[in-house]
Amino acid sequence: MGVHIHIAVANSAGQVCGGHRCLGSPVYTTAEIVIGANSDMRFSRKHDPQTGYLELAIVRDKEGSSQ
Repeated sequence: MGVHIHIAVANSAGQVCGGHRCLGSPVYTTAEIVIGANSDMRFSRKHDPQTGYLELAIVRDKEGSSQ
């Protein structure tokens, strides 16, 4: 796979932007693993027009919220 770094940056609202920064070689395989349960969050895939991949999308599920 070569040399690369992972980066994730969050703002005060909890929105996160991140990914791989390749240093001379592409990244061939990635994995997203979620361990846990939260009835207020919905995990799905959303097409990213920049990369062409179905990226992980996490949104607060207002219907499942007990508030």
